[in-house]
Formats: sequence, C-alpha cells, structure tokens
Amino acid sequence: MSPKSKSVALWAFAIILLLTFAWSLNLMMFNWWASSGPPVQHPEIYRTRGNVFFAIASALLLGFSLVVRGLIRRRRERARVVDSSGRVR
Repeated sequence: MSPKSKSVALWAFAIILLLTFAWSLNLMMFNWWASSGPPVQHPEIYRTRGNVFFAIASALLLGFSLVVRGLIRRRRERARVVDSSGRVR
C-alpha cells in the first residue's frame, strides 16, 4: 500500500470515528433527557443507557484524537526529507 493511500485510509477512518462520536453523543443526550424529561416507567434504564453511550463517545473521541495525532506526525515526518548530503530540506 502506498503512503498516499495509507493517509487517505487514515483520514477516512478519522471521519468515520468523528461521525460515530457525534451519533453516540446524540444517543447519550436523548437517553439522559428521557431519564429526567417526560414521565417514563423506568427512568433508571434510560440513565444507564445514557451512561453507556457516554463511555462509548469517550472511547470514540480518544480514538479520533489518536488517529489525528498520527496523521499530523506522519505529515511532519514526510516534510522532513533528508537528501543524500544529510541536509534537511
């Protein structure tokens, strides 16, 4: 796999992580709202589901930040190309 296609794949993975993070936040906020908003029979179930989606969102945010950090490092390393005389261009 070429370095360019690896970068494109990592960017696609980062975008997917960001979208799933936003989706999980949406589910978390709905469940927390449902646990304290309208009257429901078992609000503790919605509160627990909100907490689970919070944990999932936290893990997705951590994964997204690690992928973006890796992409930034990769770009910096590609920018530091050393030519044959040992000078950094």
